Amino acid sequence: MTPGRARVFQSDCEWLIGDFKTGIPKAFETEAYEQQKNAITQAAEKEQSKELEALKERVEAVRQGQFHVYPVRTIDEGIALLVGVLAGEAGLDGSYPEGTVNFLIQRRLRELAEQARTFRGNGEPSSSRSDDADTAHP
Repeated sequence: MTPGRARVFQSDCEWLIGDFKTGIPKAFETEAYEQQKNAITQAAEKEQSKELEALKERVEAVRQGQFHVYPVRTIDEGIALLVGVLAGEAGLDGSYPEGTVNFLIQRRLRELAEQARTFRGNGEPSSSRSDDADTAHP
């Protein structure tokens, strides 16, 4: 800021703040704002009502034994509950106990990584021709 402009800047800031103090409340007093607010409120109430009704239906279905709600604290607990096999915890070496879900996942990821290493970017095995540019095509 150039010397001597601080008072002008201060005055401009005070004017801007005063304009905001009167202008912002006025924006919320317009009919257009009220209409938009009412439309949003009605849509939210309608959605809330639908969700509440769906929740009531789910609670009733649980009461009737149509399905069950099982609380779980972790993803691994959920996996064990859904699959019927322990998820498995990593050992100090990063491997999972054999027969667990995480063991199977880790094994499959290693297989995929090995496949990725043996294939070039075009999907052909790396042992194929070194370069198609050397081959003449009719």
